[in-house]
Amino acid sequence: MIYTFEQVEGAKHWKEFLSLGDSIDQSEVDSAAKNVSESDLATIIYTSGTTGNPKGVMLSHSNILTNVEAAVPEVPFDNTCKVLSFLPLNHIFERNLIYQYLSQGASVYFSEIDDIGANLLELRPHFFTCVPRLLEKVFDKIVAGGNAKPGVAKKLFKWALGLALRYDIHGNSSLGYKIQYSIAKKNSLF
Repeated sequence: MIYTFEQVEGAKHWKEFLSLGDSIDQSEVDSAAKNVSESDLATIIYTSGTTGNPKGVMLSHSNILTNVEAAVPEVPFDNTCKVLSFLPLNHIFERNLIYQYLSQGASVYFSEIDDIGANLLELRPHFFTCVPRLLEKVFDKIVAGGNAKPGVAKKLFKWALGLALRYDIHGNSSLGYKIQYSIAKKNSLF
């Protein structure tokens, strides 16, 4: 069955779909939920076919739950966190993250594909997942902007960029690096 967001003659509107639940007794829903097994099919994710023919990958509730439970300790967030979803929901990485966000009670916001930067600035999410190519494009745009600056501003940009590229995520940097970093950060270079 196909439902439309807009009113289309001869097609069912999405509000009709919502009204289908009005006639169902909650005890019927509870009974159906009790009959769901972890080994039951939960979703089918379709591959893109980049290495062959596209395929439908059948995932059980257990497949999804196992991934969510394994990831929860690695990404520490809770019901106070805001997350921005960018990848399509048919992307298995994003789908698993959505399940994880929901399991922890995080607020999920969906990005408009052409306004990711604006959405990030507006929302200021605690978490945002994306593919490496998007980050490469953002980095390239920052570098192009820095290289377009005149004189001293361009030299400062290149110095700060070189400093950023040496950043050690584990904090094992030298005292000299830490001093330079604090100078760059204080002067809004980072």
